[in-house]
Amino acid sequence: MEILIIILAFLLYTAFVGFVAGIFFYCISILYSEEVNPDDDSFSS
Repeated sequence: MEILIIILAFLLYTAFVGFVAGIFFYCISILYSEEVNPDDDSFSS
């Protein structure tokens, strides 16, 4: 029964880390794209 708790905790930890990393890289890509073309809105139509 303990192995199930360990696996569940590992899956929750992996999902949480992946979620935080996804938000982090998403914000970085937005800031980078705005820094490269600050006034260009034709790309995101």
